[in-house]
Amino acid sequence: MNRADRLLLVILLMGTALVAAWGVAMLPPEKVGGLLKQASTFYNVKSGAKATYRVFEKTGVPVRRLQRMISDANLQNATGLVVLDPVVPLTRGESYILQDWIEEGNTLVIVPPDKEACVSCSGETADWEEWKKFSPVSFRRTAKVRNHGESARYEPEDPLLLGITRLQAGEGKRFVSKSRKDQDDENNKEKSFWSDRAGVIGIRMPVGRGRIIALSEPFVITNYAIGKADNSVFLANLMRELSGSELAGTVLFDEYHQGFVERDASPVAIAKLVLTDRWGWAVGQFALVLFLILYAKGLRFGKPLDVVLQKRRRHGEFAASAGKLLQDAGATEIAHRTIWQYYHKRFCRALRLNSDTDDKSLVEYAQTEYGVDIRDLIPDERPGGGKSRLTARRLLSVVRRMNDILEKLEHGSG
Repeated sequence: MNRADRLLLVILLMGTALVAAWGVAMLPPEKVGGLLKQASTFYNVKSGAKATYRVFEKTGVPVRRLQRMISDANLQNATGLVVLDPVVPLTRGESYILQDWIEEGNTLVIVPPDKEACVSCSGETADWEEWKKFSPVSFRRTAKVRNHGESARYEPEDPLLLGITRLQAGEGKRFVSKSRKDQDDENNKEKSFWSDRAGVIGIRMPVGRGRIIALSEPFVITNYAIGKADNSVFLANLMRELSGSELAGTVLFDEYHQGFVERDASPVAIAKLVLTDRWGWAVGQFALVLFLILYAKGLRFGKPLDVVLQKRRRHGEFAASAGKLLQDAGATEIAHRTIWQYYHKRFCRALRLNSDTDDKSLVEYAQTEYGVDIRDLIPDERPGGGKSRLTARRLLSVVRRMNDILEKLEHGSG
């Protein structure tokens, strides 16, 4: 490895370490929080909203996190939905469903996002413009301002401000009226209920039989601010607004548009994630490249070769080899017994006897029924033999006679 290669390796390692550090800081595990302020009910940090979610649970309000796209099924039986500064755009289909749900008499609490356009949208058509349908029309959000809570103005008749003398707001953003005319218009249904010297913090907008409550920032219900001033009373009023006076309606905290999608625990979860999410394109391209490589490996680039037939050995060659081996060893008696076992079965078959017929019965039957004497063909099984030593020439003569008699029995020839 030369100097240039070592330098390149160091650069790659440093880049990988920086990316990993950025991921840990900006994209932390759930329930921890990171450098980016995000009002998620999973986060324990100051900017998170986990304490608010726990308060809803402890007071007995039916509450749950929404970690799937907005749909009729997911909003069923829900009377309130809380969306805190979402980081995922809203699809057009979700927008229609949410609009109808609010008009039926339900409540949406939203901190609208500031995004102007969708940077990377996938799947169904989605755009940040869809969120603007649930934001104040006659107000716009300012940049970050300093807190001017000492000059706060409250609408005492608003249900969210009952029993409140002072609320603490953060140094976040504010809504400001787009024009003096909008502010003085009596027909304008968008009414502010909480403001300070920097601008408007809370706006109530009636929609059909329901309502939208827009907050310029989520500070008032974050983990840090929930215990400040009368913010806890505001939270109690908000619970009643979302769940009804009996606190019986289900309240949803939108985590799907915070980037926390419900995880599938099924055995095929990884396959579904790989194929249905943005990984799908990468997996598809990898599979295509792999297919092309395999296709190229199997493609013929020359003239096909004829099949070469290998010469096979015949049974006779094996028999000759075995015979030669026995002859060299002088084992003519072993050869005789081996050959007789083969011919014994064929004699039994030709005489229509069972293959396990003993030699004595076989000899008697052949002599009686066919007049064939095969006694001399049978090897002597007694130890040491009883006959003179069997020579190779005599063995060959015996085998030929076995074959002649067998052909006569099977075909009537010989």
